[in-house]
Amino acid sequence: MRIGIDIRALVGRMWFSSSFPNGVAEYVFRIVEGLVENDRENEYILFFNSFKNPNIKILEKILNLPNVNLRVFRFPNKLFDRIARFLRWPKIDKLLGGVDIYISPHINITPLSKETKFIQVVHDLSFEVYPEFYALRKRFWNWSQDVRGSCCRADVIIAVSESTKHDIVTFYDIPEEKIKVIHEGSDQLLVSRDELLEESGIFERCGIKDGYILFLGTIEPRKNIISLIRAYEKLCKRKKVGQLVIVGAKGWSWGKILRVASISGVADNIIFTGYVNDLERKNLYSKARIFVWPSYYEGFGFPPLEAMRCGVPVITSNVSSLPEMCGDGAFYINPHDINDISRAMDILYSNEDLRNVLVTKGYEQTKKFKWNNTVVKTQEVIESLINECSGN
Repeated sequence: MRIGIDIRALVGRMWFSSSFPNGVAEYVFRIVEGLVENDRENEYILFFNSFKNPNIKILEKILNLPNVNLRVFRFPNKLFDRIARFLRWPKIDKLLGGVDIYISPHINITPLSKETKFIQVVHDLSFEVYPEFYALRKRFWNWSQDVRGSCCRADVIIAVSESTKHDIVTFYDIPEEKIKVIHEGSDQLLVSRDELLEESGIFERCGIKDGYILFLGTIEPRKNIISLIRAYEKLCKRKKVGQLVIVGAKGWSWGKILRVASISGVADNIIFTGYVNDLERKNLYSKARIFVWPSYYEGFGFPPLEAMRCGVPVITSNVSSLPEMCGDGAFYINPHDINDISRAMDILYSNEDLRNVLVTKGYEQTKKFKWNNTVVKTQEVIESLINECSGN
């Protein structure tokens, strides 16, 4: 069988840390790597479109396998997307010389021939649940990708969490039996809490002192950082605590978040590091007293699992996929209640016994999510469609 995989989310985009892709790009890489190495019977054709020359260095090992081909097309993406969205042309399976099954591991416009089996992976529907957290341009982009249409067209939808499955059913009225929940992995996240780390110099450069409270994620409204800042300010009025260290690249509406921090009564104790590389991120996790992630919505939520794997006690929201991911390894808060966030930070910051319990439980929780399981379960979905194609 010929299986096509859309790698547009992996190649040529700014999903990369200093040495490895992260977020959706990591998912694409892990799935592609696992499938092509485990399955030598089927042929895999990787699809990518870019007017510019793509950076395919990360795929070198994969492309050397005898059952893998890369097909790169040079259409300008804006033109390609508009034609594909409104004319449903060109058919991607035809561009690839015909495929039996096509996998889209991220949201992209995907016109296909009727006879081609289609697997659509959905990571989250944050743009449906909280459209107000997106700029108008981004909302238009999400609309233009026709996610509802892709889900309706798909033979199977893979959701990365039960929470995402629920949202797909709710917003798109998709039958539950069409959706398979396959969790992502966390066993490749950063380092174990037992590993020794090389110093990165991040603490000296940013003036970070021991006992700090850590947040890590894109600086954008959906991450609820303003509530975190106000909760921290309330906490500082009750007791002396360490700095609040906010790590991450600037996202949409980041300026408002920085302004709230700058006019707070604890501005001198709030540090924005900006983007950090892998080693700096590991260092920041490993020495944090607590990690706070009060996000309004996550389809999966890697940072809390990263923190758990690095041995940091976690406070996170009791909404969307976060309880599903973190299990009994986290202290939960209502992200809409600043007092609740502040109270949780107060309790966990002061209670060493509770921190130790959460560190142990959190580390065990991360063991439930393995990339090999993700690949194997994805293979099972593919095999079920192969059987359908073969008439078995």
